[in-house]
Amino acid sequence: MGKFSGIKVLVVLALVAIVSSTVDAEESRRIGPSLVSQFPSRDFDEYYSVIWGSPKMVDADGQDVQLTLDRKTGGGGFSSKNRFHHGFFSAKIRLPGNYSAGVVTAFYTSNADVYPKSHDELDFEFLGVVPGTPYTVQTNIYGNGSTSTGREERFHLWFDPTEDYHHYSILWNKYHTVFFVDGIPIREMVRSEALGKQYPTKAMTLYATLWDGSHWATQGGKYPVNYDLAPFKASFKDLKLEGCVWNEAAVPPPCAFSSTPAMNKLDEPQFWRLDHKQRLEMRWARSNYMWYSYCNDLKRYPAAPVECPSRSDEATTTTTTFRHHDHRHGGHGQHKREKRILVGTTLSRRD
Repeated sequence: MGKFSGIKVLVVLALVAIVSSTVDAEESRRIGPSLVSQFPSRDFDEYYSVIWGSPKMVDADGQDVQLTLDRKTGGGGFSSKNRFHHGFFSAKIRLPGNYSAGVVTAFYTSNADVYPKSHDELDFEFLGVVPGTPYTVQTNIYGNGSTSTGREERFHLWFDPTEDYHHYSILWNKYHTVFFVDGIPIREMVRSEALGKQYPTKAMTLYATLWDGSHWATQGGKYPVNYDLAPFKASFKDLKLEGCVWNEAAVPPPCAFSSTPAMNKLDEPQFWRLDHKQRLEMRWARSNYMWYSYCNDLKRYPAAPVECPSRSDEATTTTTTFRHHDHRHGGHGQHKREKRILVGTTLSRRD
């Protein structure tokens, strides 16, 4: 009798642990957006520039931006006026709906215009779909020109990203890089000695673009853009920029390596690492919605890259097609970007 009682106790404890973990994860997801709320929205005309596309993409109050892809425009894009040495970059985005195969919406940081052979890059890429299939969100990280190691991870989402706006955010500092969806971390890369120069360290510009990725984006290029269904529109609002503004006259600027929160808010301890609730969030997102990780791709990487955990039983070979790092869109690298340098300052929270 005592033996069976012990088994019952163990079963009950296991169930309690499962329920508790689920409740914690649910609670954690409810408080997630608080990260985004810590930073102010930025006026488009003051902090961003149109790099190509329709000059009417910004509404009258400078808060909402709409990128359009059709035969005439060839897409569109905008960028931050400044480069940042570390930062928090965020936007509420509504993706093109209905048939959007071949259409790529991108929200990313890069310095390829300054360092063409050793550039850094942090990507959100949203890959268009045929009706009845879910959007794929692809994240990627390049450091110091490490483009031979594609670090793609692909996710589906727990909502329809075409029906409403949702927050997509990138946190990048000297400790780690984290991708968030609606305040929920879906991916983290921790800076380490083993990773070395492959961790992004040079100042980057923020970009948002809409372009034709027919040759790779939807099921490896099986479904190209159908311009008979154009225009395709991606909408952005609640744009947030926070970080250390790069100053070419003072390299590095005082805030670049400061450990004083007044100089660089992203050096506050809350941004050094994910907390327990954020780790629960990330475990939930990756367990339920990540369907591809380069870390588990045996064909591409018979030996896992140094930052990857031990290979799981889900390690596989893949026929997934990825964007070549030089092929993003027609505008990047061909525009003259306005530069406005704020000497040795940070963009910080408004009081």
